[in-house]
Amino acid sequence: MSNSLTNQSLLGTASRWLHNAWARYAYEPALRSDGDAEQIAHDLNLSVSELQALCARDGGSPELLRQRMAQLHLDRQAVKRAHPAVVRDMERTCALCAVDGKCSRDFRRGADPKRWAEYCPNAPTLQELQAEARGPAD
Repeated sequence: MSNSLTNQSLLGTASRWLHNAWARYAYEPALRSDGDAEQIAHDLNLSVSELQALCARDGGSPELLRQRMAQLHLDRQAVKRAHPAVVRDMERTCALCAVDGKCSRDFRRGADPKRWAEYCPNAPTLQELQAEARGPAD
């Protein structure tokens, strides 16, 4: 498996694939059935409405999460090994986030890195992971 594929999140990869497939076959009735959407959503552990919202997005949110974790000096792979369900939940939260545009703009502008916690729905989790990475306070 290529390194670029191993570095992508499953949710991000699925999102891009579904977005492209549904855009390409928008008029294909077999792909628009509720049963297909329910099965795909179930396979990804999402609701159908979350799946639809995910498919409507551009797929850039997983990269924003990677950038945020790097900014916080969190080793994404180490966190993923220690807490795979937490990383999946953060990816889902980020992928469905309503303020990802603000996050993206803040990164592009080099805004104060402390501002993210005011609007990021993953802030409490990321702060806990950061505290865990620092170790116990003496």
